[in-house]
Amino acid sequence: MRTESTLVLVLPVWLITLLASSRSNKEDFDVVDMFWLLNTLSFVVAPLVTIYEPEGSQIFSTGAIVPLNFGHSLTYRQDQIFELYFLIFMVTVINAVVLPKHATPKSTRDFSIRYTTLSLIVIFIVAVLVEIAMRGGIANTLAARREKVDAAGGIFLIFSRSFTLACSMFLAAKLTEERSWLRWVGYIVLFSLLLVLYNPFNSARFVLLQALLPPLLITFTRILSFRFFCISVIAGSMVVMPILSATTRAGTDADLASVEISPEFFLGYLDQHKVLLHLIDMVERNGLEWGSSTLSVLLFFVPRAIWPDKPLVLGLEVGNELYGYGFVGTANLSGPIFGDFYYDFGIPGVLLGSVALAIIVRQLLARSATISGVPVFGYFAIAALPILFRGTVGAVIPSAFFTFLFLIGLIVVQEKLSRSARNLSL
Repeated sequence: MRTESTLVLVLPVWLITLLASSRSNKEDFDVVDMFWLLNTLSFVVAPLVTIYEPEGSQIFSTGAIVPLNFGHSLTYRQDQIFELYFLIFMVTVINAVVLPKHATPKSTRDFSIRYTTLSLIVIFIVAVLVEIAMRGGIANTLAARREKVDAAGGIFLIFSRSFTLACSMFLAAKLTEERSWLRWVGYIVLFSLLLVLYNPFNSARFVLLQALLPPLLITFTRILSFRFFCISVIAGSMVVMPILSATTRAGTDADLASVEISPEFFLGYLDQHKVLLHLIDMVERNGLEWGSSTLSVLLFFVPRAIWPDKPLVLGLEVGNELYGYGFVGTANLSGPIFGDFYYDFGIPGVLLGSVALAIIVRQLLARSATISGVPVFGYFAIAALPILFRGTVGAVIPSAFFTFLFLIGLIVVQEKLSRSARNLSL
């Protein structure tokens, strides 16, 4: 906690978050729990660590500006700080009112897996090989992110990755039914190939979560014990994420001795409040976008080859300006979805957009499907939510969206094959 006044600003957000998150009496951690935990880390804990006042200031009593650390000193007016936390508070209230207590669906449909274990292993191996080819070969796949050479890239690589992730979850669910030696062969193939594609030395941190967490949850369901999982997420945010920040960029050449795990750098990658604060400043200087930012999120699947004037995602809009000033080391910053609402329509856009989005999410949570009795979609939602919550949404939603589509596609294909087989037998 850097100052008294930061605590005054985040305390209402924290209280609403605690109230909303404490309503569930479920023993297992679910996607709604993840939402409120992320809300606490992003809009309570991270601001307490990073926002600070001029020397000697108490409750904004001295000076008209409040510095915010982007690596260098950058200043904002008090009214901008208050507007930022008014928006965060209102969005938190809206989600507390609209979102359900927990993710127990009103209607659930279970799909049995009709693929054989061996066929799913083969499909998964083929998916991995295709993704390696799309990445430009095994050497480029294993290279550190800074050393990778762009291969096919773009939407084609996203398709390939999404299909691989869908196949991995389908295979993991099938292996829970298997009781022969093939089960262990499947596990060895599954986790070995996943670690080739996605490991701490060649993949982004949030990609690791999306790729590895769902198969682990499917295989080891006890991980979702609320206390264990919640403590693991917090510990991972404090310790593992700073280490992965180095290893996922520099690969095996990462200098772990330079990694600082301290309150000064705690949750530094959760910079949503910083980005939103500068966005408020940008809107005051440049005006509103009147729909273009939100539209680009909704039409994320439209390539720039078809839409050359497609707006940049929110994180890049803010990041390019801050990077140009020399205040950040990269232009690729975060950007929660209600930032797009504000960029387009100001405070009314945030309020109306947040209500609409919360209602849509509530409706999605009311319907669910399990695969061989395993809540695969729910597990993937838990893994995908951290990056979707952090944003920028327009840049990160394609991977999650197409993975869900491929999961549905695998179900549809097996249902059609099953019908065809029955018709032939008749």
